[in-house]
Amino acid sequence: MQNLLQLAQAQTAAALANGALQPIATESCWLEDREQRFLVRMLSGWTRKHPQGKPHGPKPNPFQPYDPRLFVADAGDRHLWLLNKFPVIDQHLLLITRTYEPQTQWLTLADFEAIAVGLQAIDGFAFFNGGPLAGASQPHKHLQLVPLPLDRDCCQPLPLSDRWQASLAGNPSALPFQHAIAALPNLLEPSPQQAGVLLFEVYRQLWQQLQIDMNGDRPPAYNLLLTRQWLLIVPRSRESHLQINVNALGFAGALLVRDQLQLQQLQDLGPLQLLQSVGC
Repeated sequence: MQNLLQLAQAQTAAALANGALQPIATESCWLEDREQRFLVRMLSGWTRKHPQGKPHGPKPNPFQPYDPRLFVADAGDRHLWLLNKFPVIDQHLLLITRTYEPQTQWLTLADFEAIAVGLQAIDGFAFFNGGPLAGASQPHKHLQLVPLPLDRDCCQPLPLSDRWQASLAGNPSALPFQHAIAALPNLLEPSPQQAGVLLFEVYRQLWQQLQIDMNGDRPPAYNLLLTRQWLLIVPRSRESHLQINVNALGFAGALLVRDQLQLQQLQDLGPLQLLQSVGC
């Protein structure tokens, strides 16, 4: 599906016009920590009147039924592509399962075949928040895909690209939290099915490196980060620190704070210490 990005751009324009898409306004800045730059976005216009905490009672599933105004494309028999209704990043795509599957389950071969189609169509960054402790906001299984670079003002595809390359080169201490990473061969050459098999096998191997058996019912909380060049797993211990929530984007070097106070707390603490605090 080589036209996936064009379909997303066209649907974005339509969904903005009809009000289905509601982008979150932010202001961006860069914070440096131990010679590493982090992209930090702060919500614009956030006030203390905004609801805090999580609502009581069952949470409605926005994917069953999904808003047809956010539909981008089919992704095989088991998945489809939607626009993220509340994006911070342009052309932020969600890859959801057609029928309900828990976000806390292991990713499957079918999941990797579907995301491989997306990565072959878009030179992007795919990620997965495995459960609430990893920053998942919805219990219905979904992967996410955004085009690269993550920010036009960054000379790297992702702010932490150099650190992950250092880890690949044999320096795991480049990042102060548990992780497992593997380089990938060219994902553009094989068919999506072959690329999916390759990705699924690397996924299994990384869990073996972390000494976690995939025969269990469900994995521990974790973030998965994926580009055309590498696949990465980061186990998680908590959702937030100092009430600053972290999902997979944080481990790519992009963080979100709600106001100036949180921005100052993040600056005082240091983004790398934040990631260490929510990792393992």
